[in-house]
Amino acid sequence: MQNKPILKISIFNSIIRTLNLGVYFFLGIHFIDIGLSGTQIGVLFAAHIIASLITIFPSGLSTDAMSAKRTAMLSLVLSFIQFFALSSTSSFIVILIAMTIGGIGKSLYITSSDSLFYKSSNAENSLKGIAFYQGLGSIAVGIGMFLTGFTLNLNIDIEKIFLTISLLFLFMAGVAWLIFSDTITTKLKFIHYKKDIFRSKVIILLISYFIIAIHFGAEQTSYGLFLKENLQLSSLGVGSFMGITVIFMGIMSFIIYKNFKRISPSLLMILGITLSGLGHIAMAVTPVVPSMIFRMIHEAGDASIFFFLSYGIIKLFDKERVGGNSGLFKLMSTSGTAVGALIFGPFGVKFGYDYAIIFSGLLTLVALIPLIKFFHLLHHD
Repeated sequence: MQNKPILKISIFNSIIRTLNLGVYFFLGIHFIDIGLSGTQIGVLFAAHIIASLITIFPSGLSTDAMSAKRTAMLSLVLSFIQFFALSSTSSFIVILIAMTIGGIGKSLYITSSDSLFYKSSNAENSLKGIAFYQGLGSIAVGIGMFLTGFTLNLNIDIEKIFLTISLLFLFMAGVAWLIFSDTITTKLKFIHYKKDIFRSKVIILLISYFIIAIHFGAEQTSYGLFLKENLQLSSLGVGSFMGITVIFMGIMSFIIYKNFKRISPSLLMILGITLSGLGHIAMAVTPVVPSMIFRMIHEAGDASIFFFLSYGIIKLFDKERVGGNSGLFKLMSTSGTAVGALIFGPFGVKFGYDYAIIFSGLLTLVALIPLIKFFHLLHHD
């Protein structure tokens, strides 16, 4: 790859995403195992989401006003604290504080990593860069999910996994200091951000992305339980199921890159939402193989959406303010996720995890309405 900084960022981001997400679908099971109630578990996830929600846009602005490298290092130290606490205590209060700290760390990392990526991109390497940044990340996360399920299947305590992850976060903070250079910073002038954001194209995309993100909240609260309860999968089964489908999502990023010029960006977004929504609805079937196939269709849709949004951010915003502006898209994503968790968490418990998946998939298709209605505003080069 011609741009070595993007390759470095992509590999680094793959490792961090794996550390964060490889154990993601197993957290709820762990909290039940240590004796926490359903209400307490809901509070823990809510604290994590809310902490991320209220800090993600300011942290995006901070990557424009100060070095994204330093913000990334701080985020990794906060993630170290979260997972070290998870490895060493069953106290609800301590875990609540840790999950809150982890939510702040997560938002800081996402915005700093994205800022490093976007500020290292240019017109010549943007499409290949998106493929590597998203594709390698998804493939690594899929492998991490499989390895977590495999390790748990060997009867290794999850606390030991948490401890290992925490130490790796600390190690990676040192790696970030050594391999990344300081990025361009700028004086914050909110009038510039206002002009960036209050454009028809940007507002349409923000609204659509918020609607799309609601299904992320449904997945957080219901999908792991659907795999365990409805599909009757073991820890290894959950890890293998999720690992295979997320790896497929990463492969799709490279396929999209190779075929990107054959389809307009706006049509890619519409196709992505359609596949994501329909695949999400259909993956609620209970036979494992058909469910996995529909999940892969869903992941192909999500890969298309993420590819389009990354491309759009590169095209729409100046590099010097891309941290804050991309942070706003992450704010929409986190807000939608929070709404989805609040709606479909209790919905799944009352009506069934499969119905939570079906109805959140239907909501994803609603995001097509603003895109199709204002398609002429989005359709360009």
